[in-house]
Amino acid sequence: MKASSYAAALYRVIQDKKIKNEVDTEKVLARFFEVVNARGDEKLRSKILKKYVMLVELADKNNEMVLVTPDSKSESKWSHAYDHFEKEGIIPVEAIKKTKVDETIIGGFQIRSKKILIDGSYKKSLIELYHNTVNKK
Repeated sequence: MKASSYAAALYRVIQDKKIKNEVDTEKVLARFFEVVNARGDEKLRSKILKKYVMLVELADKNNEMVLVTPDSKSESKWSHAYDHFEKEGIIPVEAIKKTKVDETIIGGFQIRSKKILIDGSYKKSLIELYHNTVNKK
C-alpha cells in the first residue's frame, strides 16, 4: 500500500472520530501504526506522516475565509460583516478567519474563499460605473 493511501485513511479516521485532545490522537496513531507494522509497511512511517501533514494543510487552506479590506484600519470596521455572514450560516463556523489588505479595493470589504465570494466593496460598483460611462454614446 502507498504512503498516500495510508495517510488518507489516517486523515479520515481522525476526522470521523472528531478527536479533540492529544491523548486520543496518540492512541489512534499508536493503533494505526500497529496495523501498518502488521502489514509489513513500517518503512513507510515517515512518508505517511509527511503525506498526512500535507492533507491537513490542504484542508486548512480549503477552509480559509479571508476578510479583505482596503487598509488595516477598515478591518475592525468590517469584522461585523464577517460575523453576520457566519451567524447566518453563509460562512461555516469552523472556517479559519484570515485578514488581508488589498489597496485596489477603494472601500467596503470582500470575504473570499475557494468557493465563496461576498463582495461588499466599492470596486465593483466603480468599475461598472466606469464601463457604463465609457460605453454610452
